[in-house]
Amino acid sequence: MGLIARAFLGGSHQSEVLGKQVDQVDGFHLVELPQGQTRTDTGHRGKAWLRAARLACQAVWVTLTSTAFTPAGATELAHEAAARVRLAHESIELIRMGSTAVLRLPGGVVARVARDMSWSETSKREVRVAAVLDRAGVPCTVPCRVDQPVVVDEHPITFWAEIPGPLQDPTLAQLGAVLRRLHQVDLQRADAGLVDADLGLPQLDPWARTPERIEQAPIADGDRRVLRGVLAEVQDAWAGVRFALDAGVIHGDAYLGNLVCGADGTAVLLDFDSVCDGPREWDLVPTALYATSLGWISRAEYSMFVEAYGGFDVTTSPAYPLLARMRELRMTAWIAMHATESDRVAAEVAHRVACLADPQLPRQPPKRDEDADTGSATYLTRRNI
Repeated sequence: MGLIARAFLGGSHQSEVLGKQVDQVDGFHLVELPQGQTRTDTGHRGKAWLRAARLACQAVWVTLTSTAFTPAGATELAHEAAARVRLAHESIELIRMGSTAVLRLPGGVVARVARDMSWSETSKREVRVAAVLDRAGVPCTVPCRVDQPVVVDEHPITFWAEIPGPLQDPTLAQLGAVLRRLHQVDLQRADAGLVDADLGLPQLDPWARTPERIEQAPIADGDRRVLRGVLAEVQDAWAGVRFALDAGVIHGDAYLGNLVCGADGTAVLLDFDSVCDGPREWDLVPTALYATSLGWISRAEYSMFVEAYGGFDVTTSPAYPLLARMRELRMTAWIAMHATESDRVAAEVAHRVACLADPQLPRQPPKRDEDADTGSATYLTRRNI
């Protein structure tokens, strides 16, 4: 296989101009570059082709790699990375494809393959953060003791201890308890032995990828104007927001999909690419939104979450109305990237945009059976947003 370009194709979608499309993942097209359009000997890979592609398709190009970010490509990358750090890799099983590919290796090891080198620093930080949180007593996945991340063909790859199965569905009470423990971590307390000058937690970026998704999503201009308007509204309000809780270490993407319950009943946190320093309410808002607006969970379930967290109900925070609106915008921008996948998804996007335009509209629960991480239908659920 030649070089692979990962791109969001706008405009005319003239993929035949670009080359053979080999897959479509998370709203992006993976296209094999035509022969004669690359100059790997000088490191200027596909520049002439990229210029032509931009003119033909108004494309926003993200990266070039000789291995496609597909199930087969991710498996190939995991084999190579495992061999480099002397981990067993005779058989590798794909667990899921999402923003990263997650694969099971022999010996109780899980590999996470990132899309491209834009995830390099995040991958390094994930490993450092997980090790520190584990020492702090936070139930979380533990990185393997190998020199990582391993970079193969511009894909950072990390290795983790697998949670012994069979896995069970975690509860919202377990999520509340784990977040309570996480939010108690103080990295600056010398007596806790957790000071790590190299941890390098970033400050929360409340807009992460949302503006780009709004601009790139294949939606009607009117819907895009609504999303732009809501984004401007919440950005203006953010400067003056008041929080009830102190800032500190937060997960950044706290929902049931990032919690796993092992065979012994212990629930552990996953996916530390969003861990940062920020307002603790940020981690509590998704679950509250599911109960108060979306109707995805019952009030009784939410009460158990609040109790397990320690009794604090984020809906009483002066920041909650703004945080809830921001969360709805992020959810809508995410699903808007998939608007052309089916009529059902397009209808869901239209409804979410209408709800943002008119906060009085009912947010009825969406109906959906598959999980977005499988790459199929992408309806919002409490398990994947």
